[in-house]
Amino acid sequence: MATLKAYAAKAQPVMQSTANRVWRMMQHKMPELRLFECPQIIMNNRLRATAGMCWYEVNKIDLGTKFLLHSTEYQVYMEKIILPHELAHQADFNLFGKSEDPSGHGDHWQFIMEKVLNLPANRYHRMERV
Repeated sequence: MATLKAYAAKAQPVMQSTANRVWRMMQHKMPELRLFECPQIIMNNRLRATAGMCWYEVNKIDLGTKFLLHSTEYQVYMEKIILPHELAHQADFNLFGKSEDPSGHGDHWQFIMEKVLNLPANRYHRMERV
């Protein structure tokens, strides 16, 4: 457990920096997003099946530390897919309010994923539980 906490402490500023960079790019493509701050990134040592969770009402994103520890492949996937996926949820909420889709994967979120982030609008990750 101490190793997990230590890893989370090291990973958090790296993931926050990545989030800030992606958020600035999103703001460039969607200028109305400049009114909003990048969400705070929190490393969550309890997440085992869910890789990330956006708490859009408080502008925070939890990322599963165990996924980052699992493998280099999962680290890249977390940075390139999961983090932008969660940032898209926050942008959707900031710009359009609560999603029209109960799971948060509505038309606005899909637009942000595909047209702003140039990523497939997949609801679920392909990583195994860790």
